[in-house]
Amino acid sequence: MGCANSKDTSTGRSSNGMAPAGQELQSRIQAPSSSSPCLIGAHIRGRYAYMSQRGYYPDSPNKANQDAFCIVKDFHKEGGWLFGVFDGHGGKGDEASNYVKDELPGCIVKELNKLPSPLTSSAYETASLSAHVLCNNLLHKSPVDDTLSGTTSISVLFHGDDYMTISNVGDSRAIAGVRLPSGKIRAVPLSHDQTPYRRDERARVKKTGARILSLDQIEGLEPIHENWGDVNLGEELDEGGDPPRIWSPREEAPGTAFTRSLGDSYAETLGVFAEPEMLSRRITKDDVMLVIASDGVFEFLTNQSVIDMCLKFQDPLSACRAVVAESYELWLQYELRTDDITMIAIYIDEADKATEMDKSATNLNDIYVEGVKPVRRTLSRQKKNAMMKARSAKEDAPFDIQQYITPKTEHEKARIAEAIKASFLFQHITPSARELLFSVMEKVRVKEGDWVIKQGDEGDRFYIVDNGKFEVRIQGDEEKVKNGTNADGGRLVHTYNSGSSHPSFGELALMYSTPRAASIIAASPGQLWALHRNVFRKVLMRRSGRKELMHTLRKIEILKCLNVQQIQQVADCMTEVTFVKGESIIKQGEVGDSFYVIKSGNCQKVAKKMMGNNKLTLQENDYFGESALLIAESRTFSVVAESEEVKCATVDRATFESTIGKLNHIIAEDKRRRDERSSALSGAGPPLSALKKLGAVAVDEFSSTVVCRIEGDTSGQVNHTLRVLYKKAVVETKQKESVMKEMDLLKSLSKLKDFSNCQSLPSLQSTYTDSNCLYALYEEPICCSIACVNEEMDGKWDEACIKHIAMCAILGLAALHGNGVVYRGISPETLLLTKDGNVLLSNFQYARQNPEGNVTICGAPEYLAPEVVQQQGHGLPSDFWQLGVVLYELLQKKTPFFAPNELDVYAKICRHRAGTLSATVESGTPLAGKGMPKCLAFLEKAIHPDPAVRTTALTAKKDPWFSSEWKKLGNSKIRKICEQQLQQRLATDDESQGEGKGGEFKGDAGWCDGW
Repeated sequence: MGCANSKDTSTGRSSNGMAPAGQELQSRIQAPSSSSPCLIGAHIRGRYAYMSQRGYYPDSPNKANQDAFCIVKDFHKEGGWLFGVFDGHGGKGDEASNYVKDELPGCIVKELNKLPSPLTSSAYETASLSAHVLCNNLLHKSPVDDTLSGTTSISVLFHGDDYMTISNVGDSRAIAGVRLPSGKIRAVPLSHDQTPYRRDERARVKKTGARILSLDQIEGLEPIHENWGDVNLGEELDEGGDPPRIWSPREEAPGTAFTRSLGDSYAETLGVFAEPEMLSRRITKDDVMLVIASDGVFEFLTNQSVIDMCLKFQDPLSACRAVVAESYELWLQYELRTDDITMIAIYIDEADKATEMDKSATNLNDIYVEGVKPVRRTLSRQKKNAMMKARSAKEDAPFDIQQYITPKTEHEKARIAEAIKASFLFQHITPSARELLFSVMEKVRVKEGDWVIKQGDEGDRFYIVDNGKFEVRIQGDEEKVKNGTNADGGRLVHTYNSGSSHPSFGELALMYSTPRAASIIAASPGQLWALHRNVFRKVLMRRSGRKELMHTLRKIEILKCLNVQQIQQVADCMTEVTFVKGESIIKQGEVGDSFYVIKSGNCQKVAKKMMGNNKLTLQENDYFGESALLIAESRTFSVVAESEEVKCATVDRATFESTIGKLNHIIAEDKRRRDERSSALSGAGPPLSALKKLGAVAVDEFSSTVVCRIEGDTSGQVNHTLRVLYKKAVVETKQKESVMKEMDLLKSLSKLKDFSNCQSLPSLQSTYTDSNCLYALYEEPICCSIACVNEEMDGKWDEACIKHIAMCAILGLAALHGNGVVYRGISPETLLLTKDGNVLLSNFQYARQNPEGNVTICGAPEYLAPEVVQQQGHGLPSDFWQLGVVLYELLQKKTPFFAPNELDVYAKICRHRAGTLSATVESGTPLAGKGMPKCLAFLEKAIHPDPAVRTTALTAKKDPWFSSEWKKLGNSKIRKICEQQLQQRLATDDESQGEGKGGEFKGDAGWCDGW
């Protein structure tokens, strides 16, 4: 039995003070030296390999790998193989996963032995169900404390001549790579995640009284809702990596993000049970490979991307190394930690006598339900906060890209291409851009012991290992105190070498200047290729890819019913085809089943009619044949390649339907949901001791903003808003200087008449201090943020609402800019609303007075002006850029510069051109087509790439969009929502809002003198 679970073992130090690499890496990575053969059926031969990598947890560097796996040959007396992956969780997660790994195979054999021979597929399913329940009961009775710990389980049991039975408990996955008639290899799921995203699972656990809430909802950062099946909402959650979880109705536990597991005795009372969902099917002649993996692999990678990556390698062990390494890198990119990551890859080499799927076996569609956990594509809130603090105030001086170009041999280019082929950063770069990247990479030679990167240093280069061995070492705070910073590099957590499948490091340096998270030390003589951040950005400006394809898909009438996730899935499943001049792409009269989007080149569209031929030239990003996705019918026109070469992205109806389902069903479901929504829509402050704190309006790392009432006030009215800053948290997050600057600026501005009289700026009434907290009391009762109302509106803002928000913000910016203050932080989260529906610019964390020469990057990436991204400094026009982006986002459900990662966001901002907003749409309809030409004209002036041309406070007030409406500012629709939001906050009578963030402050409080 090939069972394993990584263990953290203590290691001694060698004479040079470095930890022995072999021992430490063995404790972090488990993998065989080579792939192994397997006979998984009478006529089916294959090869398999596995890899398990322990996660990186900065706060718990010695945490054991909680993943386990098993590979069992000759599993039963009738033969067969069992492959399983077990992902533990909770304080005893490693013990739980190991227990199930050891006991579950025996439980399955025990249950199989109770059944008569010969065993059928249904018999294997019956035995597997009973075995999982039995194993769960044994775990409850074992010495392992599974009160708040347990494990998920995904297993594939091969049996008979060519059958397999997949059993799934939780959110790990099994997928197959299946060859389509077109020859393309498609990822086919063999299991479905059991999480609260699934409507059926959600309904099942709620019958026990369980609550379904995200962590942000538990902490009061997001409103309570039950909309987990809504992909638009899923997209928002996806950005913070904050999935829905299961909670007791009485306390904040257990918080599981899955609805089935083994163990978890407390969660079991809330419906989290161990019964698996199962699929039995024959291995067919079209099955190419199988992948079984823990959810650490699928947090950021789609099923198809995993299969595509595996297809790059002939050897399953190389595939495992590539996928695990890519998953690990993505975790580090989007999070401050990584999950444990485990994967088994099975390549099917010979299946000569395999047949089609047995129709009597369980079909995957029988267990399919809506609500798949979305793949995360953006940073977690914690990662965003860490990045915001880490950004450097200065980038490199301008440079000539020509100085980086050095000739490369074809052999050197091939080695670089091989090294980066599995890296997400280089997946969609055009051939010309790739060639330029090769030419600007610098050759760096190193000796053993050389430090390539030092932890804490600012980074500006990405490295590829050409040859040699390089160690990744991380030093914790305790080690820095004990041994001195960078004394020996710290703990060994990873190695890179030219023989590995992912020999590159330093990707984050291509995005922004930030302190290196680890040290890289040469363990042998070697050679690297280095790529400078500014060079990469220059090259990136020339790239095009998936986002443009998604925008095109959004424009297509019959695809407007698709949500964001479905559009992404369709874009992912489209393949590229090439046609030469004169070649017919589709022919009039033929029954078609494929849809096309032109990626490059021109085509001629010809429709033969009785009165003559109608001709039309089609260009890049034009599309045709979309009706074939809905129904099989004869083409009404022909399309012929007109350029010497035409490249198209295409998908056929079968692939489309296997990816997201039948289009006519999706259209009908979309109409039903819209109908449901439509019907559902028919001087001196008081003493601190007198303030009664109520519900939270906003909570961040070091403060809480709450609505409050004066004790003894019998009017029942909410009078004030109180911001509570926790001294201990302020110190721990290194925000002492920032919060004091913010308060000094507010106090100085509050003395100015045009500031204090502005309804869009906060009226600071009083400040207080005590031993643990700082307090700021504002006159206006704030109820929520624009972001919160945006969720309530579900993107259905009308022009009057948008205009009201714009006018309020312009009044605030006019007062600030008149006093030389740049706000530098406009976003839906920082624009707050009073109970009367007025917008307040209330967060002055980034505001600066007369900030000449200040190039610090601050604020959310998608709202940054191009001059800020390009390190030209902040100016008054950058505030109007941010306001324009926010208004556009409210109308279109995303910013014009939305992208899966920060690097792409910056690239889109920098390449934005004036007059192009109307072509950048979310719903498929240009703003001008919504009857908002004046609104669009204002947005074009606000989001203008040239700061000198961009709108100002003076020109904005005279803009035709606002006409003479300044004297009657207000919006009843927003006011009504604000009143509802305020009532929700008042329902929370909690005097301890956020106190757990700070606790008792015992340090020197001299830094807050003058508050």
